[in-house]
Amino acid sequence: MKHKYKSIFAANVGNTLEWYDFCLYGYFAPVFATLFFPSHNRSFSLILTYASFAVGFLVRPLGGILFGYIGDHVSRTKALNLAFVLIAIPTFCMGLLPTYQQIGIWAPILLIVLRLLQGLSVAGQYTGSVVYVAELAHEKHRAFAIAFVWLFMNSGFLLGSFVSSASVHIGHAYHIDQIWRLPFLLSAVLFAIGMFSRRYLNDSVAFKRMTHRDRKSLWQNFRKIGFSSSTKMLILAILGAVTFNLLLVYSITYLHHIAGIPLADAMLINMLCIFYVNALVPLFGLFSDRVGRKPPMLIGCVGLFVLAIPVYYFMGQGHFWLALLSLLSIVTFQGLYLIAFTTILAEIFPTHFRYTGASLSYNIGYGLFGGTAPLIATSIIYLTHQHFAPAYYLMACALAAFITVLTVRETYQDKLH
Repeated sequence: MKHKYKSIFAANVGNTLEWYDFCLYGYFAPVFATLFFPSHNRSFSLILTYASFAVGFLVRPLGGILFGYIGDHVSRTKALNLAFVLIAIPTFCMGLLPTYQQIGIWAPILLIVLRLLQGLSVAGQYTGSVVYVAELAHEKHRAFAIAFVWLFMNSGFLLGSFVSSASVHIGHAYHIDQIWRLPFLLSAVLFAIGMFSRRYLNDSVAFKRMTHRDRKSLWQNFRKIGFSSSTKMLILAILGAVTFNLLLVYSITYLHHIAGIPLADAMLINMLCIFYVNALVPLFGLFSDRVGRKPPMLIGCVGLFVLAIPVYYFMGQGHFWLALLSLLSIVTFQGLYLIAFTTILAEIFPTHFRYTGASLSYNIGYGLFGGTAPLIATSIIYLTHQHFAPAYYLMACALAAFITVLTVRETYQDKLH
């Protein structure tokens, strides 16, 4: 049992590093806009910054195929190890990048290359850890165990938020143009911890029981299993991607640039929201293990749909407490939805296709809609001049997910053979 906990820890350190990096990019988007995409129009600079953010997501489907193949045909642990290394190196290198003022057009080009490398590797880390933990956990406590995947992931956000906020405060005394590098360079510490813990990773019993005949080609698996499950998981992943990136990544830029809240206060609001969600996700996991996957997802969809416009309206007023309470209300339903969705993502596919099926569905959804969510939100506001316009995008995704959940089979009592 003790070794199992160590294995879960080792599998999820990569999630902490992954989301530490992605939150840093989201938090420092205003700084990147100035240093790497300078323009007389601040909104246009932000759009270019989020376009570079999106390219890392756009290659994630390719990463899903690559790491899905390794995870299903070679080894779950080898896929996780490779993904971890390929996340860590570009993250550290981000802190060494010269700016546009120093090397011109090569600065944004190098930035985009690093985002592409990160996007490929991230595709295998998160879904790989979800699959790994799901196969280790008892079926009666699977959602509760997967809640710890979210705790590690959100811990990366919390760590990134804390380090970013501290950097901003230090930057006021020194130069924010240089201080922003420090959080990326500090990722070396997480890399060292992750490499040390790798020795506790062992393939699950379910994976070891697979025969050579089970390991069929991608097309054969799709033909046998059908596109239905993958398509449904893709639609459900879209809502998770959009809510996560709009409410926990883009919210910093929204509160600062649109609502006029100071950057340090915007970061504090975001950090408090993540603390709040971290406290709730184990309870959401227990709830899902008791009532199933579909009820929490349906409740989450309804809550997100109903609250979208009021939350963006109050966030746009520029008041600290209004913004904080608004975000706290809506991330409650986001967390409820995402814990159940993450669990069903691993349960819906058979063992020999689990890593690939989960990676493809999740990463296509996140690749096409998650990474582009801040870009789309910024563009909608820029074109419509309505500060609550992103709410319409969120509502459309919630409605599509609600309809899809109704058609998905319940999986919470399934054994992962």
